[in-house]
Amino acid sequence: MADLSLRITVAVTGASGAIYALRTIRALMMAGVHIDLIVSEWGWMLLKEEGGFESKRADFREFLRERFGEGLDSGTLTQHGLGDLAASISSGSVR
Repeated sequence: MADLSLRITVAVTGASGAIYALRTIRALMMAGVHIDLIVSEWGWMLLKEEGGFESKRADFREFLRERFGEGLDSGTLTQHGLGDLAASISSGSVR
């Protein structure tokens, strides 16, 4: 059984290596981890150019499911907007 109490923040900055970001997200979700995802504008361009992501940003989880299969359903994914100071992970009290 997955332990969704484990949360990891993943940031994709656009510094190349989209395949590493995608594989990391895949592995964490398959392990039942909750991911808080932040992607910069350059990161989205990188995911498009190197990772094949061609859809709307809101469809990123569906892209992951299509690419990697149903095993991702063990984990959860919350996308946060770049610069969203109201995001839950922006608080100094977040673990």
